[in-house]
Amino acid sequence: ALQRQLAAEEEQRAKNDARGRDTLAQLEAAKGDVAKLQSDLAASEEALRTASRAGQETADRLTSQLEREKEKTAKLDEQYHEASEQLAATTETYQRTREKEMRVEEELQAATTRGALLKDEAAELREAKAQLAADLREAEQKALT
Repeated sequence: ALQRQLAAEEEQRAKNDARGRDTLAQLEAAKGDVAKLQSDLAASEEALRTASRAGQETADRLTSQLEREKEKTAKLDEQYHEASEQLAATTETYQRTREKEMRVEEELQAATTRGALLKDEAAELREAKAQLAADLREAEQKALT
């Protein structure tokens, strides 16, 4: 009976040893998995740091570009404002010039009309002068005869 008990214990110890070796093998495999996961994690962290740096560089570049675009927009706004003022001044000058031109045209028309009237009056005066000269000659003729 002692031998059977000893054989049973020996069999149990062999099972336990086999179970222990299996557990040790699993533990070694798990260590390998943990090492792989740690390596993957380190690579992921490095990729994340790289992506973060790239993202920050992109954000800095875009911020700088945005500032340049804002400066360009401000300059264009200023140029637009100046051009608008110049256009308003030019339009006002054009209106004044046009009004002067219209007054000059009216004055020219009035002067032309006065000129025509004076021309007619001059023709009448020449006619009257000629008539007076004829009357004067006739009177001189009568006076001599």
